[in-house]
Amino acid sequence: LSVLHAELVGRATLALGAGRNKVDDEVDPAVGATVLAHPGDRVRAGDPIVELHYRRESDLAAALELVRRAIEIADEPPVLLPLIVEEVS
Repeated sequence: LSVLHAELVGRATLALGAGRNKVDDEVDPAVGATVLAHPGDRVRAGDPIVELHYRRESDLAAALELVRRAIEIADEPPVLLPLIVEEVS
């Protein structure tokens, strides 16, 4: 797995009802996403990368499209940036 765009995965969970677009929107605690593969992991065709949890079939198509756009796979492993960029004291 070369890249997994976190923002798009987050927007997918929003489409499923895991967050709010407006203040009065309800949040459904039963929906969301589980990331199963991370950048740098070797994946093959058919390997699960993101698992979506949903209630309404009508919400799934938009979420799937966002997750598909979030995933980039390349032949070469990605250049991984450090998790800690700088320490502040």
